[in-house]
Amino acid sequence: MKALKFGIDTLAKPPSHKSKLLDSFTTLQHYCQVNYAVDPAKLSAIIPPRFQATVIPIDGRHKVIISAVVFREKDFCLSSCKDYSFVPKFTFSQTNYRCYVVDTQTGKRTVWFFGTSLDHWSIVVPRYAWRFPWHAAKISFNTMTEQCSAGSIPYDHYTTYHMHADSSWAPASIHVTDSGRETTNEDFPGFPDKETALIYLTHPMSGHFHLRDSTRLGCWEIFHVPMNPRLAHFADGKTNGRRSYFGLFERMGLVEPEQPPYNILLQNTIDYDIYLPPIESIAKDSRYEIS
Repeated sequence: MKALKFGIDTLAKPPSHKSKLLDSFTTLQHYCQVNYAVDPAKLSAIIPPRFQATVIPIDGRHKVIISAVVFREKDFCLSSCKDYSFVPKFTFSQTNYRCYVVDTQTGKRTVWFFGTSLDHWSIVVPRYAWRFPWHAAKISFNTMTEQCSAGSIPYDHYTTYHMHADSSWAPASIHVTDSGRETTNEDFPGFPDKETALIYLTHPMSGHFHLRDSTRLGCWEIFHVPMNPRLAHFADGKTNGRRSYFGLFERMGLVEPEQPPYNILLQNTIDYDIYLPPIESIAKDSRYEIS
């Protein structure tokens, strides 16, 4: 794998839809990305042939990283309205399930979405109008923080972090311990360095998926500044007799019960731009100029 650097290509915003009418803005809170290293063969029947899974070597074996990305969206609104206090804004919780691939038609890095669970009535728009593979869930957070400092930089250290999702599609529950330290190269085995890993795992600017009840492709695009997450790990807490788990990954046969994560990345907040409406795919119907 070639080492990557944050530069013009990775930091450029995707071109907005010409109308910009539905472009949206939100702040993600309690961002927790739980990564697992799995056998590539487990994904061969899930990912369409057009997309090639990103494979890394770990302990002499090829592995693919899959992720459950947990967060609360705060003050979701149209980008054109974010500075107006009288405009309604929405706060809700969400978990994205994804893996990391290359689109062989464009050569661009992207993610393949297995689906998303969402705790808000507005799910009717992506689920029914756009046919996103989004599913209703009841998601609750229990978090507490105290202000600490990493060197001279203050941050809000999680003393408690628990997320629980009631869902027929993707039940989940996690108890996370904040290590209080930034990630290092050693936290990303199989990648050339930390920067390359963060570009692959936290900085894909598009995601593809099958439209609900269909084999047709959908795609949406986002933008955020580079993340600098802290390392975390699962705590010993249990919910209903179970340790931290993601029921979707277990049901799909991607991870075993109580399988240790590859790593866990934690960040208090990050601002997101979301480019809407969705498109069929970057190669088919793009805001990009494809080279």
